[in-house]
Amino acid sequence: MSFSLVITFILGVAVGMFLGVIGLSLCFIGKRTDAMENFDAPRSDALS
Repeated sequence: MSFSLVITFILGVAVGMFLGVIGLSLCFIGKRTDAMENFDAPRSDALS
């Protein structure tokens, strides 16, 4: 394998992992905000 191929492979793996982490964190944040909104709904009704 030539040097440029190794660099391209490493960059591809890094970008793939980066996108995977972003996707997982977005899913986690989305579930967390949904739970928090459901949790905060009665409290905001009581305040108003």
